[in-house]
Order: sequence, then structure tokens, then C-alpha cells
Amino acid sequence: MRFFATLLILTSFTVYGALNAQPAFTNATSQLFYQNTSSGAPIGCADMNGDGLDDIVHIYRPTDMVRIQYQQPGQNFVGLEVMGSTSNPWSLALADVNADGLNDIFLGPVANPEVLISTGVPGAYLKTTLSQSVFSQGANFSDIDVDGDLDLFVCHDVGLSTPYRNDGSGNFTYDLSLIAAYTNGDSDNSGNYATIWTDYDNDGDQDMYLSRCRQGAGNPLDPRRINQLFQNDGNGNFTDVAEAAGLMPLAQSWATDFADLDNDGDLDCVILNHDQTSRIYEQTSPGLFTDRTIEVGLNVNPFTPGIQVIIEDFDNDGWQDLVLTGTSGDLFMQNQGDFTFTFHHNDISGGAEPIHTAAVGDLNNDGRLDLIAGRGSGFNGTSSSNPDVLLLNDNINENNFLKIRLEGEHSNRNGVGSRLEVYGDWGVQVREVRAGESYGISHSLTKHFGLGEATEIDSLAVRWPDGDRYVFQGLSVNTTYLIPERPQEIILTSIEAMICEGDTLFAFGQVFTEAGIYQNLPELIEIDTLALVSLHLGLYESSATLLATQICQGEDYLAQDGTVYSLAIEDFTHQSVLTNQNGCDSIIEETITVFPLLNDTMYVDLCPGQGYQTQDGSEILNVQESFVYESLLTDQNGCDRIITEQVTVSPVYQFTLESNICSGEDFMAIDGTLYGQLTESFEHLNVLTTMNGCDSLIEEVVTVQPTFVDTLEVSICQGENYVAQDGTEFPNSTESFTYQSVLTGQNDCDSIVEETVTVLPTFSSELEASICSAQGYVAQDGTEFPAPEESFVYQSILTAQNGCDSVITESVEVVTFYESTEFDTICWKSDYVAPDGTVFEMVHAPFQYISYVVDTNGCFTVITSEVSLYPGPVVGHVLEFACPFTTLVFNDSTSVFVEDRDTTIHVDVLDQNGCLGSLNYDIIVTPFEFIIDETPTSLLYSGVNEVVQWVDCDAGFAPIEGATDFEFFPAANGNYAVILSRGECIDTSDCINFIITSTEEPNWAGGLKIYPNPTNGLLYVEQPASGLETNFSLRVTDLLGREVPVAITTTANQRQRIELPPAAGVYLLKITDDRGRSTVRRIVVR
Repeated sequence: MRFFATLLILTSFTVYGALNAQPAFTNATSQLFYQNTSSGAPIGCADMNGDGLDDIVHIYRPTDMVRIQYQQPGQNFVGLEVMGSTSNPWSLALADVNADGLNDIFLGPVANPEVLISTGVPGAYLKTTLSQSVFSQGANFSDIDVDGDLDLFVCHDVGLSTPYRNDGSGNFTYDLSLIAAYTNGDSDNSGNYATIWTDYDNDGDQDMYLSRCRQGAGNPLDPRRINQLFQNDGNGNFTDVAEAAGLMPLAQSWATDFADLDNDGDLDCVILNHDQTSRIYEQTSPGLFTDRTIEVGLNVNPFTPGIQVIIEDFDNDGWQDLVLTGTSGDLFMQNQGDFTFTFHHNDISGGAEPIHTAAVGDLNNDGRLDLIAGRGSGFNGTSSSNPDVLLLNDNINENNFLKIRLEGEHSNRNGVGSRLEVYGDWGVQVREVRAGESYGISHSLTKHFGLGEATEIDSLAVRWPDGDRYVFQGLSVNTTYLIPERPQEIILTSIEAMICEGDTLFAFGQVFTEAGIYQNLPELIEIDTLALVSLHLGLYESSATLLATQICQGEDYLAQDGTVYSLAIEDFTHQSVLTNQNGCDSIIEETITVFPLLNDTMYVDLCPGQGYQTQDGSEILNVQESFVYESLLTDQNGCDRIITEQVTVSPVYQFTLESNICSGEDFMAIDGTLYGQLTESFEHLNVLTTMNGCDSLIEEVVTVQPTFVDTLEVSICQGENYVAQDGTEFPNSTESFTYQSVLTGQNDCDSIVEETVTVLPTFSSELEASICSAQGYVAQDGTEFPAPEESFVYQSILTAQNGCDSVITESVEVVTFYESTEFDTICWKSDYVAPDGTVFEMVHAPFQYISYVVDTNGCFTVITSEVSLYPGPVVGHVLEFACPFTTLVFNDSTSVFVEDRDTTIHVDVLDQNGCLGSLNYDIIVTPFEFIIDETPTSLLYSGVNEVVQWVDCDAGFAPIEGATDFEFFPAANGNYAVILSRGECIDTSDCINFIITSTEEPNWAGGLKIYPNPTNGLLYVEQPASGLETNFSLRVTDLLGREVPVAITTTANQRQRIELPPAAGVYLLKITDDRGRSTVRRIVVR
């Protein structure tokens, strides 16, 4: 790896300031050439014609045509509509993929991905359709194989995502060897929504974070919805480390972005979720992230469901802000530094419809980042009433900026994958060049840095994708720089430098701490001029001195560097850093010892008239009153010592003390004199000496008091408590006793009372009684209980002859008065017996009856009987059809043989309630009538609804195949019968001896056409065109053989037309030819 740098010595930092106000954007859509474009989610910003200005790329949905709006100086745009997608695109990415100096366009439809390749002329493109059908989501251009051209990665919603390798000319080939983003676990590898290519661990290669979301996957452990962080080992081998890095939230994630939010030189992370709160993470150690969602407050400012996450410095204060967009509006999180943010909901659009997608660029070239925003619906829907809007950044402050455009030579033309670091008073700001971010959007390829109020930039470091690193010094604020990848000129030079011992020299992209000669250090003099420098580095030695000082408590101390410590009270140290003649530090370590002030207080007692000498030697004579005196001394440390002397003059005490004692007691005077068993009063004088040696005179007057004795007799009842005269309690006394109470009289001497207590007996008994509910009860002591509702126990307390209680415990049982209702249902005209035994005969109507029943306790029970009747008995007629000569069995097991005539049968029946009724079954017997006519060649049965089968009697009544019509044409002379069946009934006719009497064709009528049958009233009879036509007559009868009048006419084609009667029914049509042969057909009229 090669490093190219300018000389930069880091010595000190100044305070970095910036102005940040609430974001303000102005709707400037009127400046657009196309003002009616609704692009949906995919939208982008990039320089599309090589003039250095950011242009707009979005999609006109009615035709899916790509529209490019070229920024013009003076805040206007000109438009060009180029070829579009074959179907609805979900993603867009912009970059130069064929190195012709113009950016190309990727479109991700729900089909094969498409790339619009520039032909070298602005606005002229050739469309290339790639292999693999993909339900495209997010997409990116990235130099995955680090061969100097941009490859392509497309997220697939319903399958494995698709990487495409670029041959350098914009020809893309599907190639899973670039990276295969399989899920961690068995699945269909779907749910790929957004990717971001980033060097999150700053090891010089591109890693990839994949946001996963799968509709219907409710299990958080479903691999189709577990985000993945593919770490690059530098050789193009990728390993998922999301869990180890702390970036696996187990949520339905829509998009993710990485950026340095706290200017500490590493990239932090924001993940936009749908089923839970979106997350914000800080990279707290290399490659490891800590969730800061709660500290930031994003948990109480939830944003879901989201579509885009955008991180840029919109107020140029040097801190990158967040913009979150979604189906419910937008959220602007203004970065205040130290991971603190101010939240602004739906403020970006300035009161217009909230935005749900956006791309970022400087769209009026004023150094402030603007937005081209979509206001569609759903996740990729559009709204014809809310087209895309141009929002120009109107943050009015004095903050400065720096813009950098890269021009690759060995690397890809846009420098995608490069890392830019800007150093200054703020520390370091980091940006990465990306082509395609978040969910299907593409931001400007010009990298933007807000500088706050800073007017100087220490340096800019650029690390290209191949690892080459250049450092630039002397850049100006509020300027845009175009930086090529390779310098054009190399010169040789040398410099000498000195640093102080312990200082650091940052130069040429390296850190120097030791003296020495360093050869061939590269310095980029200008954008395209490189100097190879020989650095001669020397060290100035630093000095350090120890200084010990003592001061008294409360004094001031002046340190060597001029620092003042006022009224010091305890020991302390101070380091004075001075500058020697070489400009290096001279350090003096000062140790200050603070001696305490040894102040004290003395207490002195004097008798009146005595003299006193103070601690400082002063003499005070004949002291009569107390006083306070301060002696000022000096201790061994030379510090002041103050002794406060409190002198108290004690007076001479003289007073009288009176005392009372009881007769016979001893008395000890204050001076210790003892007087034993006194019976008379006396006086005593005490002469005492106080602690301070002064006299105290006390005269004691002692009075001797007499004592008293008395007798008391008391009677109580057994079990009562007794309280003696001195307050002693005797609970629940059962036996007589004596007690002596010792009391104190008015003179405080003992008064003795001899108490004799007699305990009188008490009496107790029990009584049981029963009463009925609602009756009253009078207890033994006369207490009345009117109509108690439940049993109870009561104690009657009476007074015996000795005045003590006689207790009677009365247990009274209350027998409940019951009242109930019975509901009975009986058969009509049956008897009913009530609960009290009353009998009601032949009941024919519902009624109510109240029974009074006496229970075993002699109390009444009232029962109300509600008597109802089942429905009347079963009586009626039932129509029953029967076959002749069969046996019928009824539900009461009655069986009856039915002959060939109608009859009526009476049957007794029980209904479902067990009540008796009767039914008359009217039996209808329909016998078969065997009316069989003979013609010379056939047998004709005249019937209506029967099923017919002709049999050969001579062949054991064998059925004749096909002989199932009413008319039967025997093939030979013999005996024949017909079997008739109607429903379940069946019967056979007598055998008929039939002899064919004509030699003519027996089935002469078989060719007649009679139609339609059934008919609605018109019937046609037609002879076959066989040359054997004959004249015939027609006759219509009912089933009883009665002729029915009809109208018969002959039509033009010799058909016979019959107009039948309108009444529906079955009729017989008899056809007779001129030879006397006849046939009968059954006709049905509907």
C-alpha cells in the first residue's frame, strides 16, 4: 500500500463552532423542465453530462420512460426523456460503468435487470438487458472484485440476489463467484430488500450489509428476515458477522445506512424496520456496535413503516443528520453532536404532502444539500396528483462547506468505494463514495462536508479503492475540488523539523514520535504534482523539576505558572507547565503541604476575688465576674495558634431545703449525716465545697409524717373480676380470699387497707326450643323475637336470690316455611292428583291449584301446582296406497291383508307424550286392468303408467328381449303374457294364445314417424318414403276408450297434422291402414 501526504503537525485544537437551526426547504418544482413526473420509490441525483453539476434522474410512470433534468447555472433545468424500462422499476443506480466519462443508469424492474449505457454523448444511451429474471429491490454499483471497474449487485425479493461482473466496457455477466448472499439456514433465499457497500471496519476493502424483510414470515428466527453483514477478508471472501458485530435486530428491516454520526472516525449504523422500532447503533470499538436507540429517543419517536434512510449534513454544522421517509410521512433528525438529535416530523416538505422517497444532491450549486423527493403511495406506488417535488435547502446560516469530486484512473471513474477524511478543529469527518443506496435510490457522487463556522481545513485524506492514500493540505472552504487519482509530476526535496520530546508529528499520512532521517516521503504539492521528501527529524529534550512548599492553613499560594490557590485548607499538588527557550514544555511538579491552625479553647473556674494568669502571661487580679480572653501564640511550624480562655466565676451558694419523710424512716443529709427511724421533725445545716473550691451552705428542714391502717369487706359473684384498692386485678374469681393494699396517703406515706373478698356462687342451664317460620319467640328474660327467619342461640341472664346471675342458654330452631311451584303436564281427559291428595278427574283444560301440606315439624308447606295439557289426542285420517293382495303392518303392530279393493282400517296410537289417540288409514288399492287387444300381427296393452315386459309362456315365462312397449309383435305363433309393474306393485296377465293371421309385413307401422311426443298440443304423423305408402285413418281416445274429438289436416308434404285437446293427459292414437291393419300409440300432452 502506498501513502501520499502533506506535512501536518498536530499541536493544539481550538473550539469548533457551528450554527444549526430547524431545517427549512423550499418547494422549487417550478424550476423543473418536467413538473408532472411521479417516479415512485426509485429516484437519483448525479452529474449526467459532465459539467460538474448534479442533475436529476427519475421515471415517468405512465410510460416508464427515464427523464433526465439537467441543472443549469441560474437555478433552472432543461429536460430530456430517454428510453425507459420494460416494466415497473423498483430501483435505480447511477455511475460510469464503461469509463467514458458519463454516468450510466441501472433500472431494476420486476423482470430482467436493465442498464442504459452512455454512448459518449450526453443523453444518448443503449439499453442492455441482463440475464436472470429478478423481482428487483435495492441495487448498487460496486467494484466487488477490485479490478478497476464497477460490478452490479441486485436484491431479489423472491429468490437469491444476483451479482453481475463487469468486463470494463459495461458488459455484465451473472456471476455468483463475486458474492453469494445465501441465508444462514435453509430457505428459498428470498426477502432481500436493500444492500449497502461500505468499509465499516476501515480495513481497506468493501463489505456489504443486507437488509432482509419477508412478507408472511412472522417467526423472528426465519432466515429470510435475518439481516446479514458480509465481511470482506481482502481477498474477495465474504463471511456473515452480523450477530458478532451486534447488527442483527431480528426485525423486518427495509433499508440500512452507515455513516460517522459522532465524528470519531468510524462508521455508525441506522436500520429502518417495519415490525418494530427502527434502530440506531454506535460503533464503540472496531467492528462492534452498541444499540443507542433508547438514549437517542427513537423509541419514543417511532418511525414505521419506512422506505428510505438518508444520512447527510443538511445544515452544514459538521454533524451528519438523518432523514427517514415512509408511507406515513418523513422524519428529520437534526444531529446536535454526541449522539443527541432534535426530531422534526413532516417538516421537510414545508407543509406540503409528506415525502416518502428522496435522493440527495446540491441541486442549485450553493453548497447546501437539496432533495428531489417523491410523494407516492404504498412502497412503490405513484400519485398523479402529487408529482415529484424539488426541495431546495434554505438553511440560512454562516456555516461553511467543502465538496469533493473524484476522477478515477486505475480505479473506477467515479471513485466508488473510496474513503474521504477531512481533518480540522472538529476532529475528523468521514465520507464514502457510493453508487446506489438505501431502497433503490442513488445520491450525488460529489461528497459534501459541512464545516460549521470553521474557516480553515487542516487536511483532506483520500483512500482510493486499490488502497492508495493521498493527503491534501491548504484547501479552501466553500470550494468544490476535482481530484484525479494519479499525480502528473514528481520532484525531490528535503525538510528539517524539530519536535519536543513526547510530542507527535503527523506528516505524509504517518505519525512520527522519534528522531531520525526518513527518506522518500510523498507530498502532494498540488492536485497533480508529487514531491518525494527526505525528512530530518530531531527531538528537543523536555525538563521536569520537583518543588516542595509549606504554607499555613488559610493562606494563599501562587504556583510557578501564576495559578493562585486562595485560602488553602489541605495539602495539594500542582503541575506548572512552562515553555523553555526551544518552545518545549518545562514541567515543575509542585507539592504544597498545608499546616493546620492549632486553635484551642480552655475552660477555667474561679471563686469570687481570686486572681488569674492567661496563657500569654497576662495577670488579672481580684476577679469578680466571668470573662473570655484570647491568647495569640506561635506553634513549631511558625503558624499562629489562638487559645480561647473562658473564665467562669462561681458564686457562693446559700439556701434552705425542706424535706418530708414518713414515721419510722431513715434520713441522710446532703453532707452525708444519717438519722435513723425518725419519729419527730428536725433541722440540719450542711457546709459544702463546690468543684471550684468555693463554699456552699444548705439548711435542711425535715418534717416526719404519720402512717394509716384500715379494713374492707367485699362480696362478688363467682366468675366476676375484682380490682383491689391498689389497682391489682383478680380476674374470674372462683374462691373467697384476703388481700392487703398498700396505698400512699396525702402526705405521701403508706396507707394499708386489709381487704376480705367473699365469692358468691352463680347458676347456669340450657333450654332447646323449636318454632315454625313466621312464628314469634319469647326468651326466659322476656325478650321477644317476632318471626325470626333463621335458627339462633340466646342467653337469658336472670338474677338469683343472692344477687348473682342465673344464665339460661336458649337454642331456638326455626323450621323454614317452604313455598314452591310445580309445573305438571298431563294428557287430555286424564286424572290429576295434587300434592295434598286432591283428585281431579277427566281434566280437559289447564288450571292452577294450591296445596297446603303439613311437614314432620308441624309446619305448613305451600305448593302451587300449574297444570297444563299436552296437545289434543291424535285423531285423523291417513291416505295409504297399497298393492292388491298384500299385507300392511302399522306402528302398533297391527297387520291387515289387503285384497283388490279399497278399505278403511282403524288403529290406536300413542303420541310422543304417551297420550292415546286413533288414526283411520284409508287404503287405496289400484288393481291392474289387463286390457289386451289383438291385431292380426300384434298384441296391444291399453295402459298408462305401468312398466311393461312381455314374456313367453311356452319358455317358462322368460322375458322377451326388447319387448317393453305397450304393443308387442310376436315373431311366431305361441302363448304370451305381459308383466306389469307400478312402483312396488307387480302383476302378470293370463297367457294369450296368439296366431298370426296375416301374411303381410307384421311391423308395417314400425316406420311411421309420430312427433313430437310428448307434445304441447300439435302432433304430426308421417309415412316413410319407401314406395309402400298406403292410406290410413286416425282415431284418438282417452285411456277408457272414449273417442276424443280432434282436428286432422293434411299438410303440403303429405303429413297428417293433429290438433289435440289443450287438457294435459295421456291419450291413445289408433292408426288403421286401408288393409285393416291397425296399431295403437300412447301420446302424452303437457
